Order: sequence, then C-alpha cells, then structure tokens
Amino acid sequence: MIQALWKNRNVVTFHYLLSLLSALAVAIPFYRTLLLETGHTLALNSLIADFDFMIFMDALRAFSEVLRPYLLRVLLLAAIAALGTTFFSGGFTDAVLQNKFRMQRFLIQSGRYWGRMLILAIVTGLLALICTALAVFISVLAKGLTDEPDHRMALLRHVPAVLFFLLGQGFLFLVWDYARVILVGTTEKSVSGAFTGAIRTVTHSFRPALLFISLLLAVLAGLGLYLLTDKLIRSAAGVIVIVLVQQVYIYYRTFLRLLHLKLAAGQVQNLTRF
Repeated sequence: MIQALWKNRNVVTFHYLLSLLSALAVAIPFYRTLLLETGHTLALNSLIADFDFMIFMDALRAFSEVLRPYLLRVLLLAAIAALGTTFFSGGFTDAVLQNKFRMQRFLIQSGRYWGRMLILAIVTGLLALICTALAVFISVLAKGLTDEPDHRMALLRHVPAVLFFLLGQGFLFLVWDYARVILVGTTEKSVSGAFTGAIRTVTHSFRPALLFISLLLAVLAGLGLYLLTDKLIRSAAGVIVIVLVQQVYIYYRTFLRLLHLKLAAGQVQNLTRF
C-alpha cells in the first residue's frame, strides 16, 4: 500500500500544496500586521534562532489590541479553509482509492460528494464538540471532588478527562476517515449508512485502532527527528534551510495522512463489497 501511494504521489503533492496555501493565507497577513505594528523591528528575529514561548506570548499580549481584528480574519479564513477541505475530501478519497490522480476526475468527484461530506463533517464536528464538553465537565467535576495542595498531584485528577478527550477524538477521527472511504468506495451512498458502517468497521476489531496508532507513532517519530535536525542545523544553516527541513516533514506527514485512507479502504473491504 505504501508503494502504491508513492506511485500516486501526485495526490500527496497536491494535498500538501493546498495545505501550504491555506497556511500562507493565514501566516502572511499575520506577519505583515505584526511587522507593521512593531515598526519593522528585528527584536522578534531571536525567535527564529531559538524559539521562546514566553517571549512569543509576551509579544501577543503587547499587541493584543492590534491583533484582535486580525483574529476575526483568522476565524474567517479557517472557516473557508475548512469548507475547502470538505469540498476536496471526496476528490482526495477517490484519488487514493483509485491509485491515480487526474485533475478533471478529482474536481468532478469533489463536487459529487461535497454535500454528503459536508453533512458528515458537521455531524462529526458536533460529536467532537460534545466530546470536548464532556471532557471539560469531567475535569471540573474531578477538581470539585478533590482538594490536593500538591500541584503535581493535582494534575493527576485531570488524567481521566484527558484520556476521555484523546480516546473520543481519536475514535471520531477514525469514523470520519472510514465513513469517507465507505461513501466513495462502496455502494453505500447515504451519510447515515456510511457513518454507521464506519462505526461497525472501527469497532469490529482492534486492527483499525492499531493501524492508526502505528501511523501516529510514525508521525511523532518524524516530528522528533525533525526537531532534532532543526536544533542541529539552526546554528549553521540559514532560515531557508530550516524552512525546507520543515516542509519535508510536513510532506511526510501528509503522505501518512493519505496512507491512513488507503489502509482504511483495506479494512472496509473485509466487511463490505467495493
């Protein structure tokens, strides 16, 4: 499956480029606004050589009034990016399942499945919000039931809430991907049928969860390697080299993201007929 997706790496490259454009649409206006308000000072350039979270937060607090209108733009751009991602979701899923990427077919399939993908995204998003709210409730309840003076021990009372949040979000992520595969790759064309089919597939065995965890560990391993490489080359390399290394990691992460769809198709094939 890895070899098949690599041969079809045009879809990975296109997915990466769309993600890059979405990120630049947010980052460039932010950088220009911050640069204008700081009088084009080079004071924040120290963050490039050695990122300091406290300095970054202090800068955000200092320019909070200026950046507040920008936050509204960020939300608007995020909403547009989410709609764009949802629109292309059917096209990417089809390209991965068909092992080929053709722009005309990609756009046709994107438009064909956009309405159903949007409904699926709304349902999954609402469930994710409910999961988050329940996790917050568990955390608040645990805080009210315990009174631990030791701050380190007090953090332990939030462990159940964190675990519930991670497991819930991970489960919904699996359902989202498997439902996409069922909608595009099987004869099931209803959102409700794809959603319930995804739940049956994910809960049928531990294999979907194990595959997801394996890819997640691969992402974390790549992140660790990227951070180590980044730390080693910062003192000797320029910003351009650092950005290139970062983009290599993002491309690697995008490849694994689409590989999960490929693996999900294999699991769905065991229970349904393509």
